[in-house]
Amino acid sequence: MPAKQLQGNHEHMSTRLNGSSTGSKFILQFPSAIARCRNEVLAVFISTGNRPLQTTNPKLLPCVKRLLQDYHSVHHPCWFLAPIKLQSNEMRVQIPSLFQRHIFAPNQAVVLIKSGRRSYYTKIEDFVITLGWETIVIDHTFGQNYTALFGSIGHLMFDMFIFDHEGNSVQYNWSTTAPVEHPNAPPNWDSNQVLANVTGSTLITACTPKQFRQFNAEYRFCKKLNIANWSAMELCPSLQELAYTEGMNQFVVKTQQEAWYIWYASGRLEGLGWESFAAAHALKEHDAIVVTVANDLSLVAMVFDQDGCERTFHWYTDIETDAMSPHRGVH
Repeated sequence: MPAKQLQGNHEHMSTRLNGSSTGSKFILQFPSAIARCRNEVLAVFISTGNRPLQTTNPKLLPCVKRLLQDYHSVHHPCWFLAPIKLQSNEMRVQIPSLFQRHIFAPNQAVVLIKSGRRSYYTKIEDFVITLGWETIVIDHTFGQNYTALFGSIGHLMFDMFIFDHEGNSVQYNWSTTAPVEHPNAPPNWDSNQVLANVTGSTLITACTPKQFRQFNAEYRFCKKLNIANWSAMELCPSLQELAYTEGMNQFVVKTQQEAWYIWYASGRLEGLGWESFAAAHALKEHDAIVVTVANDLSLVAMVFDQDGCERTFHWYTDIETDAMSPHRGVH
């Protein structure tokens, strides 16, 4: 099998890694690689992800762990979800703890939040967006149990999307499908590169904010997982109407370069395809899924943990690779 060489954290970490410790055994998933660690070459031959390596080799274990630490330190999830609270004493946004480690800022800083054609300057203090958030709440006329989705588009800069209490996308008269950029940015400004330069990390995601905004807003939705929808996932009314109009009995659901054919019936994704999707993403109760529809009518999904931080997976590549390119594998 062809091998790729990783040299500490200096090599571009496009190789996907995902592992967990189980007693003295360490399970690792990533494409074939030769890991170079402390001038020692260790051969690691692994398939493309479905059959993880299990090793008890005491010599290999610490090097594998260091590779994982390097990987997570240089890869930055792009999105986080936040519940919207309307009480005056709780009118703020708490950034999830796993997302905080990728924000490099003093205890108090200014954060730019874009909502379509509107821009808001807010204050972040100890990873909580405070001053200025109340203006956003008033302008957007949030209801009870609304949810805000924030996507990184630059250092301390987010593109914001809103979902109502049922998880449907909320649109405003200033909404736009045009990608938002940093105000007064020079020609050919690359906000993602600037973010990488500042934080020393690279964004990876199932769908970039630019792509997400360009897709049809009517079909976006956010679904919280619970026991009731564990064996299937109900689609939003607009997607159900799309399926009826197009005569669809299955959807292709993609998380970046991997895809699943999932049966659609009675307004829900279900069957073996959904079970395979849930298992591959290790879905748990209280996780959330945000879905949008690509131009080819496939569903693009992003998975979030119970705290609202985007989860990334071993098949994800850096956002420089078009996440909407033809998928690598179909399940």
